[in-house]
Amino acid sequence: MKTKTKTHTLKTLALAGLASVALTGCTTTKAPPVERMTFESLDPFPIYVASYEIQNQTPEASGLIPQDERQEDGFVASVNKTVEDYLRHRFSSVGSNGKFLAVLKEASLKKSVLPSDNKVGAWMKVDNRDRYDMKVVVHMAMFGVGQFEKKSIDVIANRMITVPEHYTLAEREQLQMQALDNLLDDLDSSIQQVLKEDFRILHTY
Repeated sequence: MKTKTKTHTLKTLALAGLASVALTGCTTTKAPPVERMTFESLDPFPIYVASYEIQNQTPEASGLIPQDERQEDGFVASVNKTVEDYLRHRFSSVGSNGKFLAVLKEASLKKSVLPSDNKVGAWMKVDNRDRYDMKVVVHMAMFGVGQFEKKSIDVIANRMITVPEHYTLAEREQLQMQALDNLLDDLDSSIQQVLKEDFRILHTY
């Protein structure tokens, strides 16, 4: 994270090495496992409401998209699960009245294949590129705070990357992880702005 001291800490704390995975089945020499994002150890921001509720209403979480139709296979992490984990650990309620609700409406990853950006490669149909489009939509609502009976705002974050097919697995995962981190950067910045300026229930350190 890049914008604030506390935001920068988000990336540092969210990256946990998979040491336990690396220690299982070490009979062959492989590249070290890619880091994964988890926010369980994050020191959350205080939200001045009595309760803070998270709901995941995405088609993936609701089972409306079958497992074999999801496009996250081959990607470094589940966008859906990572964003839900972020929402559950980024903030905590410390107030005496009111409620804040965050509904994850979309946290999707769509993969497509692009032709090579080299004319010869495109003509020979080699050196294609994998394109990944990520989109997150979070519906935020505040109830019974101050003069507001209810106030709601949707926050949307998008990121797109392309990865040449000749890249190694380690290079692909590194690019994917950076794109996911950038997506969370955008989301975190927008949510903080809404909570601080529109809802006025967040006071950053």
